[in-house]
Formats: sequence, structure tokens, C-alpha cells
Amino acid sequence: MANKGILYIVLKEYTTDRGNLHPNEISNLEMGYIFEEIIRRFSESHNEDAGQHYTPREVIQLQFVWQPYP
Repeated sequence: MANKGILYIVLKEYTTDRGNLHPNEISNLEMGYIFEEIIRRFSESHNEDAGQHYTPREVIQLQFVWQPYP
């Protein structure tokens, strides 16, 4: 990202209300959708088949159940 000159732009987004990913703002379901979209885009950009990076919803739910909140 730094080599392509977009690192600053991405980091700047996380300082806005739109980039707030705090658990009080984003539900587990929404975070799961975000995660799946990131994986989908990553797979497409590397010409990988659908499902090579599939994570079952149950695993995503467990990730957030186990994550301690500050």
C-alpha cells in the first residue's frame, strides 16, 4: 500500500465515523460480511476460485465471541 501511495488514504478513513469498526458501532453479523467481502476481493485479485478462502459463519461468530472487549 505504501508503494502504491494509498496507505495514508486507507489509514485516514479509519479516523472518520465511516471507518469506526468498534463493536458498539458494527455488529458481529456486519463484521462477518465485511470480512467475507475482503476475502472475496483478495481472492478475485489473485484469480483464485471461490471457496478457497471460505470461512464458515460459525467460525466468524466464534472469533467475535472469543474477542475480549476493552
